Amino acid sequence: MLVSVVVPTYNRSEAVRLAVTSVLAQNHKNTEVVVIDDCSPDNTSKVLLGLVRQDSRVRMFRTPRNSGVSAARNMGILQSRGEYITFLDDDDAISGEYLSAISFIGSACEPDICQVIHTHAQSTADFVHRTREWSDWSVNGYLRTFAFRRVWLLGNSIFFPEKYNLCEDHYFKFLAWANADRLAEVESSGKYAELDIPRTSRLSSKYNSPNAWRKYILPLLTDLTDDIKSRKLPAEKVILSRIFEKELNSVRDCPHRLSLMKKLCKIDT
Repeated sequence: MLVSVVVPTYNRSEAVRLAVTSVLAQNHKNTEVVVIDDCSPDNTSKVLLGLVRQDSRVRMFRTPRNSGVSAARNMGILQSRGEYITFLDDDDAISGEYLSAISFIGSACEPDICQVIHTHAQSTADFVHRTREWSDWSVNGYLRTFAFRRVWLLGNSIFFPEKYNLCEDHYFKFLAWANADRLAEVESSGKYAELDIPRTSRLSSKYNSPNAWRKYILPLLTDLTDDIKSRKLPAEKVILSRIFEKELNSVRDCPHRLSLMKKLCKIDT
């Protein structure tokens, strides 16, 4: 089973080289690394072209203009050819049997979304997978622990919100969850590690103040609620948008970023 790993990058040539190399070193060899260079002004494109020449599994694309991580990931989705797509930030690396676990569970039950849970499984023979009911599913966890069936993503027009480059991953996960019919998780030795390389992101510190945080996140969750409602989903799934509405009303005057994240995104920070 071909697994696509989408890697958006901007101005981080050394970091992305290590990230891509970690994917190519996986035991699961039937993979492609779809790297999207968001118009980096440094030598990122040169480094990526070198990786493309070294390994045909690396495919490089470049956005027409610097557009942010959401647009870059969406380009990656459209350019991917694998049965499943997972996402890797350019300052992360993967180890263990992560891609093997995705291939294993994809072949076993073809879920729309699967999550890889880190355990001490050492081989595919040790993988443990289980299907989950929609109501019993949690979207807690980093985007990088999930994989999505490509044809299903495209068929349901599930993409990242390109007007946002903050918490866009939570928007994508919740939207995917609301549309999914088949969910599963698998235990694997595969895990991620953050590379110890300074970030040089186009995102500025304007997102870090409490007022600005509320300014950017509340519109995103409002748009997500409207997006879910517009899709005419089954009644039980519309509950998700009602949950968002309740949370939005409860945090409009919340001054603290951490509290806002916990309430809106339901994640541990």
